[in-house]
Amino acid sequence: MSSELPVVRLGDHVDSCLGKMLDAKKNKGSYQPYLGNSNVRWGNFDLVDLAEMKFEPSEEARYSLEPGDLVVCEGGEPGRCAIWTGAAGMKIQKALHRIRPKETLNNYYLFYWFLCAAKAGLLEPYFTGTTIKHLTGKAVAALELPLPPMPTQVAVVDVLKPLDDRITLLRETNKTLESIAQAIFKSWFVDFDPVRAKMEGRQPEGMDEETAALFPDSFEESELGLIPREWQKKSLDAVASYLNGLALQKFPPTGENDLPVIKIAQLRKGDTNGADLASGAIKPEYIVRDGDVLFSWSGSLEVEVWCGGIGALNQHLFKVTSNEYPKWFYFLWTKHHLPSFRQIAAGKATTMGHIQRKHLSSAAAMVPPANLMGEASKVFMPLIDLQIENSLQVRSLSVIRDTLLPRLVSGQLPISDRSLDAAAISD
Repeated sequence: MSSELPVVRLGDHVDSCLGKMLDAKKNKGSYQPYLGNSNVRWGNFDLVDLAEMKFEPSEEARYSLEPGDLVVCEGGEPGRCAIWTGAAGMKIQKALHRIRPKETLNNYYLFYWFLCAAKAGLLEPYFTGTTIKHLTGKAVAALELPLPPMPTQVAVVDVLKPLDDRITLLRETNKTLESIAQAIFKSWFVDFDPVRAKMEGRQPEGMDEETAALFPDSFEESELGLIPREWQKKSLDAVASYLNGLALQKFPPTGENDLPVIKIAQLRKGDTNGADLASGAIKPEYIVRDGDVLFSWSGSLEVEVWCGGIGALNQHLFKVTSNEYPKWFYFLWTKHHLPSFRQIAAGKATTMGHIQRKHLSSAAAMVPPANLMGEASKVFMPLIDLQIENSLQVRSLSVIRDTLLPRLVSGQLPISDRSLDAAAISD
């Protein structure tokens, strides 16, 4: 990232400190939630199930975040960061740096510099440790970055941030679409709300008469208890095929038509950036494409519709398909059983919890008659298709942002170039 911009030492342009050491015996004060390393993603925060520790009144100023602070991971993936936009007062643990830019440095420009530097490997010379890397407070202060005038910093942000804002909106939309799909699915296929309504002489809520007519108005006995009349109970592995991936180290890259290896880490982050490569000369069924349903059955159990591009299916991942049932049906049934699968995996007395095929066989799916399945597809498939479309757009916008990022941050691409109209790019 060579440029003619002046290069400065970060410590001269920010106030920073590490969070509080987690020590249950020594910590005093009142319990408050705090952010740890795992709560910080690139550009956003995971605020589900925050842990708590004790903080004293005298520690408030030092360990509290203010809106606009940059929160940077000290370990794990050193340098991974996001800007805090929540209320003032959130605490941080020692695994994180709180960086507060001075008036010479725009916080979002600094975030984009960290993102750019991490992608280019420019942070690595500052790491300490061999197997576990760390970015110490001393190293943070010693980081060197190009520093354009403040109007140029703002102009860079004005190009890049609208792209990220659009990406965030698409991701939030997908979360909403998935929540809608899961809520309707649970109502129809797990709780049988339309059947119960008809038994009571009521019109099923939010459903037209034509669709409601396809649901029965009574239950019948099964080995699982009462199920809707004329429905079937099947196991998950009878509804879909769960193809385990390959030990892809046995298929080393050849330099021609190689494929990125999709492991659990790639499934979790949704892309193959930085992934290992394997030979493309594998059976077609082990090649993953956009829209495929993937299920990690070991370690971190996740079920996702993959939209990260073509790749090779690694072991510990199932590719889920069916010749008989639609994608939404086996995806949502697998998703429905995910909490119980996670409990099973957590109970394993091994370093990496997992499930076995017998657990797929014991997990039940309620299968309606073909006419109802077809009508339900008209409801669920558009929701799934729109999620896929949004995810592919996120990928395209991310490519645009990552292409512009190093050129803008380094000053190689003049910010006055009118071709960089962010609004036009994101439309």
